[in-house]
Amino acid sequence: MSDNNIILKVNHISKSFGAVRALDDVSIDVRKGEVYCIIGENGAGKSTLGGIIAGIIKEDKGKMFVDGEKYKPMNIQDANRSRISITLQEPTLVSTLTVSENIYLCREGRFKRFGILNVSKMNKMAKEEMEKLNIKHIFPKARVRDLNYEDWKLVELTHAVSLNPKIIIVDEASAALSKEGYQILIEQIKKITQKGGAVLYISHRLNEIFELGDRVAIMKDGKVVAVKNVKDTDADELPSLMVGREIETGYYREDWKEDYSERVVLSVEGLTVDNLFRDVSFKLHEGEILGVGGLTGSGSFAIGSALFGDLKLSKGSIYYLGKKITLRSPAGAKKLGIGYLPRERDKEGLILRFTIKDNITLPNLDFFINRGFISLKKEMEAANQSINLLRIKTPSSNEICLNLSGGNRQKVSLAKWIVRRFKVMILNCPTRGVDVGVKGEIYQFIVKLREQGISVIIISDELPELIGICDRVLIMRRGKISKIFRRSIKPTEDLIIKYMV
Repeated sequence: MSDNNIILKVNHISKSFGAVRALDDVSIDVRKGEVYCIIGENGAGKSTLGGIIAGIIKEDKGKMFVDGEKYKPMNIQDANRSRISITLQEPTLVSTLTVSENIYLCREGRFKRFGILNVSKMNKMAKEEMEKLNIKHIFPKARVRDLNYEDWKLVELTHAVSLNPKIIIVDEASAALSKEGYQILIEQIKKITQKGGAVLYISHRLNEIFELGDRVAIMKDGKVVAVKNVKDTDADELPSLMVGREIETGYYREDWKEDYSERVVLSVEGLTVDNLFRDVSFKLHEGEILGVGGLTGSGSFAIGSALFGDLKLSKGSIYYLGKKITLRSPAGAKKLGIGYLPRERDKEGLILRFTIKDNITLPNLDFFINRGFISLKKEMEAANQSINLLRIKTPSSNEICLNLSGGNRQKVSLAKWIVRRFKVMILNCPTRGVDVGVKGEIYQFIVKLREQGISVIIISDELPELIGICDRVLIMRRGKISKIFRRSIKPTEDLIIKYMV
């Protein structure tokens, strides 16, 4: 392969965060017109590599070249000037700014004259940029804080594409997108590669690798352990290369029957939150895994927040262990024995600059306090037990969460709720952004919760997950329950989708 066809070359890049070795002598080369995929377990170094190429993270060692020229970005603006852009796994927009202000962040100067910002022109340009992507429902003047999660990602994608990149890094973007949003992403990937640019595509979803990819680099423990032509590999080989062992393909439950007590732990009647969902009624039994699914905007994700006291109800009733309750705050829900894993772990689930131990302690202070003081021994024992139980990759419980991979952060977010016995666990997208190995571990953990008599609500946009692990699956459409499926009928994805659209 001629060097003239290589658009990006990464040579011997290394990076450490404290005691965590994120990248260890990594080298890759990306060709013009190529979708170069990167996969690996959580903590393998995928996002760190993407961050270094995008100018967000500074490498410790190594060199990079773009079109044969030395490339050493000092920040993301340097990368943008070299026509390299990125969409990150977690949202990075400024929530208080408008859509157009986020799209042209750090590029506002093009709309200024005599120091005055021409807002109308910027809004008009932003509208045109979104229309190029066939995004017509997002208004340039809207505040980003008022958008849903998928629209955040679409605004980020618009920002990245508006830079006219010759290299775009897509880090787990599809995890937040609906079918329509994913199609928008695919179209932009095709346009960039058809123009001779390249895409670095980081994903845990193997079906996307086979749909979009030309080559795939497999990373493990900060190293590239293999590079494969996508057409020459399969869904059995890649997971094995990622984890260094054979992966059980059937990591979901093997039984096909509902398996829970007749005792009702949580019951909701006519639950309504204006503009989100209405007249939602269901019962959650002791030891049941209840799934909630639906398209973006169906109201499925808001149900978890409402049951944790984080959304004010417009009307409806909640009964917990047979008694009518009023949930005014998450603190009140927690006192009753209800735990909640949020969808956006970095914004809602963790304080990233705190240690693993501190993040586990914070929501459980009353559990660790003895005579007005935190029991340091009890705190350390709980943190270490959680690390061992969930197999969190970290040098110690004193590592700050910012230094962990996305999947290990997810495990810490989950660990907060297992140091004490909660009666109900609400898990909002519990495996979003984690690899196949970690997914299996989380599913096994959920089944153990069920076996202990804990009731679990899983809110997810992944149908195989809902079908594979839940006793019943509640489907939302346009803010209302459209259907409830029992496990024993072995529902298929095609059948469920009919009640979602």
